[in-house]
Amino acid sequence: MRKKYKNPPIEEAVVEFRFVPGQEWDLTIPGKLHEHPDIKSQYPGKPRTQKLLEAAFQAGSGQPPNLAVREGVGRI
Repeated sequence: MRKKYKNPPIEEAVVEFRFVPGQEWDLTIPGKLHEHPDIKSQYPGKPRTQKLLEAAFQAGSGQPPNLAVREGVGRI
């Protein structure tokens, strides 16, 4: 039987940052953030990436249905 905790530890942390459009983006920023001692000590595992897909379906009378799929923004 699994041990039940009053305040169980987290298994995954999800964070989203939004930046001002038009500013230069450096792909090393997420890794630098993870290297911060306060974050790395709490979350020592390797950051994971996630690919997102967007799907849109449109249907109207007298028109054939339209399905559009595109790759969304990758998440780290």
